[in-house]
Amino acid sequence: MSHRGRFNSILPLIRGSGHALSPLIMGVFIEMHGVRMVWPIIFILSLCAAALMYSLYLFEQSREKRNVVLD
Repeated sequence: MSHRGRFNSILPLIRGSGHALSPLIMGVFIEMHGVRMVWPIIFILSLCAAALMYSLYLFEQSREKRNVVLD
């Protein structure tokens, strides 16, 4: 069963909420900590996102190997 339709329907909602909330959150953060602290936060969030994407890649690779062995 493919979840492509479900994913394609929820993705704009997630993206839109991110576009709506991130300026508000970063604005409050800048007021509290200053602009200089924004880039380290962005860097840390980007590293976390890259690590999660890499772990997803590894998961998919191991899943493909299991399917090849089982077929």
